[in-house]
Amino acid sequence: LIALEVPGFRPAIVSLPLGSAGPRPVLVATHGNFDRPEWQCETWRAIVQDAGFVLCPRGVARRDTAHLEHPRFHYPSNQALGREIEAGLAAQRARFGARVAAGPVVYAGFSQGAIMGVPIVSRAPRQFPRAVLLEGGAGQWSAARLKAFAGGGGRVLFGCGQPGCAAAGKRVAAQLEKAGVPARVVYGGNVGHAYAELVTRQIQEHFAWVVEGDPRWGR
Repeated sequence: LIALEVPGFRPAIVSLPLGSAGPRPVLVATHGNFDRPEWQCETWRAIVQDAGFVLCPRGVARRDTAHLEHPRFHYPSNQALGREIEAGLAAQRARFGARVAAGPVVYAGFSQGAIMGVPIVSRAPRQFPRAVLLEGGAGQWSAARLKAFAGGGGRVLFGCGQPGCAAAGKRVAAQLEKAGVPARVVYGGNVGHAYAELVTRQIQEHFAWVVEGDPRWGR
């Protein structure tokens, strides 16, 4: 994991695909409120390993954590997060050049990152056709967003550690399927609002399904 300077924003964290001999695809992992990008990149590196880059935007520091050794962060709005993601992707391409594969990006979000991810992926469904939404993102799918995202030919995986999240995810997954978007829900049991081991393990087991049909992730 390395720090990446992002013009106009705080440094992002990037997981590098070590040993790669050619271009590798990108997954953007966004965190929750009162969270840190390092934690997201650690979790997603364990899932993606060296198959691709993982870009973790930092967001804005929470003032009430300035006294902590490791301050926490949040994203002010989905529009601000969208701009930070674009700046981070541009900074990553500038630094790593041809090692970064062209083409769509996988969007992964936890809690606030999942909630804000729905408007982001529905605004740019061809840029973010595959999404993994954990502990959030079920309540933001309006009819217009469903229709817009369906036009990108992607799919959605919901990950949950609480029963309410799993129930909401199943309802929205049915709506996505009806709109022509393959969707699944994985539930790690009532383990809480976190990347618990069982939830992470199930996401890892279903990640091949998330990127199915994209040969860049098959290497």
